[in-house]
Amino acid sequence: MRFKALDNGWVRGYFKRLTPKGTKNAIRRYICKVSDVQLPDGSLDVEKAIEFWSAMYEKIDRTQYYKAHNFDQLADQYRVHIEKTLGRNTWDNYKKGIYRFLEEVRTLDVEEFEEVHADDFKAEMKDLSNRTQRSYCTSVNMFLNWIREQKIPHSAKIKLPKERKVNARPYLPEEIQAVEKQIRKCIEDGEPKYLFNYWNHLRAWKMMHLTGMRRSEVYGLKYSEIKSDWINIRDNPDLGVFIKGATEEDVAICNALSEFLLEDKAFCKEHGIISRKVFLCGKDGKIFCKSVDTLTQALGRHVKNAGIDPDAKICHGLRASFITSVYENFGIGEAQDLARHKSPNTTRQYIPSGSKAKKRKAIIDSLFTTESQVA
Repeated sequence: MRFKALDNGWVRGYFKRLTPKGTKNAIRRYICKVSDVQLPDGSLDVEKAIEFWSAMYEKIDRTQYYKAHNFDQLADQYRVHIEKTLGRNTWDNYKKGIYRFLEEVRTLDVEEFEEVHADDFKAEMKDLSNRTQRSYCTSVNMFLNWIREQKIPHSAKIKLPKERKVNARPYLPEEIQAVEKQIRKCIEDGEPKYLFNYWNHLRAWKMMHLTGMRRSEVYGLKYSEIKSDWINIRDNPDLGVFIKGATEEDVAICNALSEFLLEDKAFCKEHGIISRKVFLCGKDGKIFCKSVDTLTQALGRHVKNAGIDPDAKICHGLRASFITSVYENFGIGEAQDLARHKSPNTTRQYIPSGSKAKKRKAIIDSLFTTESQVA
């Protein structure tokens, strides 16, 4: 005998309040026999019935909730959540990995996810760089964690590929000059509407080359922080740039950079730029591009057009060149100091093995030349 045969009005009323529309019929299909909730005298054990139906309601409601939300539907809710809390740009960074993940599990229910789906997802990314694979997997794991926070327990997780660190290759001096020449050619011969973009590319290239500054530091550099003999490296919350290690430091301005800054002032005067908020500014004095990645991509095009294969990390290659040059001429201590590294081991990662061998040879040659003179 099923639940629908019961005519106890109080229990039916309680049951109606307890159960949302859409779940009532499911419980009626799976409810217990009357004998399971009856007292010896044949009357209904209300407490036992309530306990049973409450547990049954929770079980069926949870199952229906899971099955009503597959990964595709949850991704739409996650997109709204991210755009509302973190902004559209953040979602633009997350969506590449999440959309690749949805290609494998789009119509899959959360409870049906298995390890084989994670393997398929990673297999589809085999042609991407290690850094991109790790970024996509991290984005997907954040999505899966958000699902768990919505009271939908699951065991889905994507294991990140093992990180393969690729140190930036230092540019040769002639390569740095070739890229600068390529940018200046664009300034002279390019379309006038892109003039300020090209000039900012030159600003960034010269600043990173002559100071060893990181790309984010150059991108967020306020014009007011450029003094006569040094540059203050500070946070710029307006652009979302915060100094690595949370330590504000200073960078010296060499003679070559001083000459370029004078050239830069003349450019601004010629084109009517009076008020500058940042170093990399457009005609309005504000930042000329929307993100540091946009700047990197632009410089990458100049490097490619100059006929150079950067191997890895367009901007960090300039920092590696700066550190290598200081190391070869003054040693690891000065290189660490000018690179603003806390540990010399970090500095050594930027220096190619050929430069290390060259430095060791110079030390040994100096040693035996001294001994020969003494003899």
